[in-house]
Amino acid sequence: MKIKFLNRAGFTLVELMTVVTLVSSVPLGAYKAVGKAKQSFCKNNLNQIYQALTMFMMENNDRLPSACFYPENSSAENSIVNILHPYLKNKNVFLCPSLPKELQKKEITYIWNDQFNNKNPDGIPNRDKIWLMTEMTATSEKIPPPHPDGYNILYLDGHIETKQKPPDLGREANH
Repeated sequence: MKIKFLNRAGFTLVELMTVVTLVSSVPLGAYKAVGKAKQSFCKNNLNQIYQALTMFMMENNDRLPSACFYPENSSAENSIVNILHPYLKNKNVFLCPSLPKELQKKEITYIWNDQFNNKNPDGIPNRDKIWLMTEMTATSEKIPPPHPDGYNILYLDGHIETKQKPPDLGREANH
């Protein structure tokens, strides 16, 4: 009795689709993991900035600095980077790692809520709902959020949240 073996020269469609699905899901998972890592790194940056703000306020009658909404560059006199430099030497903390390198050239990718310049946060109600800093891309609805879960937002009370929608800037963002 002879046993016949079929000579196959290739994959069936099902086998091919299985391989393609498995191979394509790996980069997608890696992409999401990198995005989440950058989001976490950005939150850590905002936390370090808040710690520097706390030290600044301790030396300035519990008042927030008078900084520009978004300066021309990080070394401008009214740049939050320049103001907090004595407390935070690493300028890279002011860069969201999710934003393109082109936007990072100014050495600052966060905007500052200048409506609270030189104010004592203790006297402001609802501090947990008032944004203090967020990514600069929040100024335009045409630009997608920088992180998988949205925008990282530092609030006046020091907590940081990630939200799908940017904070209400309460102004014309033309500074």
